[in-house]
Amino acid sequence: MLKADEIVLTFDECLASVSDLVEAKRLPLDVKKKIQEIDKLFERMTQEGGDHWTEDAVRSNREWKEARELAGEILERMKVPMDRPRLDWVTYVLESKDPSPPRNIRNFLYKIIQSLKSAFWKG
Repeated sequence: MLKADEIVLTFDECLASVSDLVEAKRLPLDVKKKIQEIDKLFERMTQEGGDHWTEDAVRSNREWKEARELAGEILERMKVPMDRPRLDWVTYVLESKDPSPPRNIRNFLYKIIQSLKSAFWKG
């Protein structure tokens, strides 16, 4: 299970490629806007401080509920099935020397969005 801060850090890494995906017509503009809404939500949570990054917060915090709802809207819009993503292979590396995004960044982004939607999902 990914921790809240790992989900957000990995989401942030993918965020850098969203504009390129829109420009290449691989991601609709309305989806980009939803992704940006999630990013603003995470920024606000970070600025507020507090207990946003605990497992309990992810389960019950209204901001995390909003992030899951936005993630669900993105998955529905892109016709990506809601599935429990396998992200155990993801390792967050601070200040990576390789500036290039993963080879299939769009699918990687979907996995991160799925992880937001299904955060701590049991089933």
